[in-house]
Amino acid sequence: MKETLDEQSRLGLIHYRIERADETLEKVGILAERGHYNAAVNRLYYACFYAT
Repeated sequence: MKETLDEQSRLGLIHYRIERADETLEKVGILAERGHYNAAVNRLYYACFYAT
């Protein structure tokens, strides 16, 4: 069954997911600086996932 969100809930969910994406992107730089490239790519993937 598909539920619909009211406008406030939808905007709250969008805000939450964009925050998650931003937080995840911050970790990418740290991981890449330390040479953890596979983990950095993984975090990039999830940042895109959270944003979409």
